[in-house]
Amino acid sequence: MVFYTVHGFHFYKGAPLFNWIIYYPIEKYCSRFTDVLITINKEDYALAKARMNAGTVEYIPGIGIDCESFSRIRNIAGDNRQYSGQKIILTVGELIKRKNHKTIMDALGLLQDRDIRLVIAGDGKLKKVLKERAVGLGLEKNVSMPGYISDKAQLYGNADLYIQASFQEGLPVSVMEAMASGIPVIASDVRGSRELIAPERLFVPGDAQALAQKIKECFADDTGPEIQRNMDTVMKYDQSKVLERIRQIYEGRSIVHKNKDEK
Repeated sequence: MVFYTVHGFHFYKGAPLFNWIIYYPIEKYCSRFTDVLITINKEDYALAKARMNAGTVEYIPGIGIDCESFSRIRNIAGDNRQYSGQKIILTVGELIKRKNHKTIMDALGLLQDRDIRLVIAGDGKLKKVLKERAVGLGLEKNVSMPGYISDKAQLYGNADLYIQASFQEGLPVSVMEAMASGIPVIASDVRGSRELIAPERLFVPGDAQALAQKIKECFADDTGPEIQRNMDTVMKYDQSKVLERIRQIYEGRSIVHKNKDEK
């Protein structure tokens, strides 16, 4: 049997025409030889059900995160906190065009709030370009780029707000980690993120003016109810639930296949 788990089709609502011309026909053709096609977000699931030719299309809630371990991060405070006295915005991701860190910087350039510090955790080929942009916007003292950080407590325990500005996502793990850590989240209105985040915290990717307004609102609002909603939502994506669903899919299909062979 052929099982295929897709972490995000390259063709999706709003994708470049090139992606539909090149990737869609390939995926559609190959789906004819796929017994079980597994998707990790609801938009891809609906597309696969409507357009692919796999024997069965299944949905699992992402790749799973350990929600309990991230919920404990909320207790980090006081002397453990870096950048004391500032409002910390965190974004996590490889420094590439698709992750769109540029728009976050542009939004902060519009706000000109010297009490805000942006922490960009990740490495990539655009590091020099982003550092130069920070200087050009007068944000060199307000943007930190520490590279890849493996210590999740250090990452999320210091943050007051998480922003994901990507042009494209499958189902963003870092957004789920921030939600489970008890941090308010603003995200671009793209596949995957819109499945996780309430509409009032979404913005059109690339719209720095809209993002700046969302940041202002988030720091002004009482985010307690929002944080609780996020934590309740992300529990659906806990790794225990994901692993159980994967087990059901694989075992269920294996039983069906075995029974057919026996006949």
